[in-house]
Amino acid sequence: MSMLDPEPLVDPVLSWSEVYTICQSLAHRMRPVPPDTIVGIARGGLAPAAILSHMLGVRDVRSVQVACTASDYRDATRLAEVTVGDPASIGNLTGRSVLIVDDIVTTGRTMARVQALCGAAGTSIIRTAVLALKSHRPTLDSVPRDLTGFGVRCVGWVTFPWETEVR
Repeated sequence: MSMLDPEPLVDPVLSWSEVYTICQSLAHRMRPVPPDTIVGIARGGLAPAAILSHMLGVRDVRSVQVACTASDYRDATRLAEVTVGDPASIGNLTGRSVLIVDDIVTTGRTMARVQALCGAAGTSIIRTAVLALKSHRPTLDSVPRDLTGFGVRCVGWVTFPWETEVR
């Protein structure tokens, strides 16, 4: 499986090796001007945020807990509003360039919420990156406009390695 396949993958199960390859590609895109801070969206964005922080040499890694579904299971009920556990957990970002990392973008609501939080915390530049981009719509209107990169386009349920080894 190529990480840059033009056709969306159906119900992909990503391995740690594939996640690492995706992160290498994302890091390569950011290397000319790496961010000052990486914000991982908990929980799915924490592993790729940590990997990217090592690849890019970024020591300032923060997290914010965000939920848009009622559970982690396939076809989980979507919450009416994106909920944030502790908005203050990202701290002061005044004048800092930030990379927000998550495992997947489905509707774009989670990413938009964290972008707004980072903007309110004073960041000067916000970029976003995800491992997988859900392309279940004819147009990709859910893609954040400043999405720096993504690894795979997919339809259906994406299984990440941290999910398969736990369940």
